[in-house]
Amino acid sequence: MSRSHRDLFRLESDNSIAGVNYISCLIGGWIFSLIMVLVSQKRSEYARFHAIQCLAYHIVIMAISMLASFASMPLMLRFMREWIQEMNSMASSGPPDPMAMWGMMFDMYAAMWPLWVLSGVFMLLNLTIAIVGMVQAFRCKDFAIPVIGPVVMKWFFKEAPVTVAAVG
Repeated sequence: MSRSHRDLFRLESDNSIAGVNYISCLIGGWIFSLIMVLVSQKRSEYARFHAIQCLAYHIVIMAISMLASFASMPLMLRFMREWIQEMNSMASSGPPDPMAMWGMMFDMYAAMWPLWVLSGVFMLLNLTIAIVGMVQAFRCKDFAIPVIGPVVMKWFFKEAPVTVAAVG
């Protein structure tokens, strides 16, 4: 029988450590999440789950961001090539026309609007996960990020619940 994040052993004091993990969604990034994973190793499974879940979330977001950056490279290179060609033709015909340069820059930014929308969606998703995760963890409620939470449970919490002595 597969375990759920609801089956994790937790200490009453670990809700604050679990909640602090979600601050890394707003500031600190994956380095803060990695530090929290190391800190939570001596805490309960509940704190460890939230730390590993936040780190996994950052890894997924970084991978998606890199893919989006690589996907936009051909478009950016095309605009750079056109811009260089236009600048060369302007240089041979006299002083550059500022309006033409602004027009080329506008064309480049207008073509990039899908990436801007995607970036905005990711920022809202990040903010939502951070706020919901913090509130739920501070209240000692169960919270698993969709898709990421179950994968973390499956990969890192296969064994029986660990007994952890109260720290502190």
